[in-house]
Amino acid sequence: MQANWASIILDYNVRAEIQLDPMPDAVRTYPASAGTVVLPMTPANNWTATIMFCGGSNVTTPQWSDPTFIAIQQKAATSCVKITPDVSPSYEHDDPLPEGRTMANLILLPDGTIFCTNGAKFGELCSFL
Repeated sequence: MQANWASIILDYNVRAEIQLDPMPDAVRTYPASAGTVVLPMTPANNWTATIMFCGGSNVTTPQWSDPTFIAIQQKAATSCVKITPDVSPSYEHDDPLPEGRTMANLILLPDGTIFCTNGAKFGELCSFL
């Protein structure tokens, strides 16, 4: 589970939270969403899940409650990180995106490459009353 910069594993079998390292470089959850993809789980990696996050935004927690904050002006992040939570609580950096993206879609292609599409260079998903 993620919220803002924090990440945990919720083990519902034993009703425990396992802390993971904070998300590096950018917020990757709604509304500053990153593109995410689960990398292939194969016999070579013992069917272990690795999750990759690319893009997002570096909006700080106080900014969301500031009435003068304009989310649409925030530049999207370029960094990509991945984590294998069953192996390590730490994130590893991967190749960055060629340009910043928030709210992107990552699609794992048959040849093992990841296609990044959609999203925006600036802003967050916002609604106005």
